[in-house]
Amino acid sequence: MPVVSERLGRVPEFVL
Repeated sequence: MPVVSERLGRVPEFVL
């Protein structure tokens, strides 16, 4: 599901 990733600079990141 897409979540806001802090480590990527607060961009949507898909995680399983």
